[in-house]
Amino acid sequence: MIKDSIVELKKNYRFGLESGIRAVSLAVNQGDGNLALRILKSGEYDDIRWKTLPEPNALYSVLRENVLNGFKPCLETKDPFEAHLEKGLTVYRPRTCLWNRFCGTKS
Repeated sequence: MIKDSIVELKKNYRFGLESGIRAVSLAVNQGDGNLALRILKSGEYDDIRWKTLPEPNALYSVLRENVLNGFKPCLETKDPFEAHLEKGLTVYRPRTCLWNRFCGTKS
């Protein structure tokens, strides 16, 4: 059992060698917050971007709009896996994954 410990994962199976997420995570793991921010703000990578948050009183409505628009295909179908495949996204299967709890599946 790991208790009261920090675990640093060394092997990456999710992001490519040229991804911005990888570059930021390496900077963070090296303790270089300034580099991480420079990478985020650089616009050099397609998979990450710096975005200024709206004012606190508008944050809820902006997040709500983005979440609803982003999940719209899932919300409009009985099969969230097909909705995400149509958008070209990789979806974990089998149908017992956590995703089903949010969107449901065909019976």
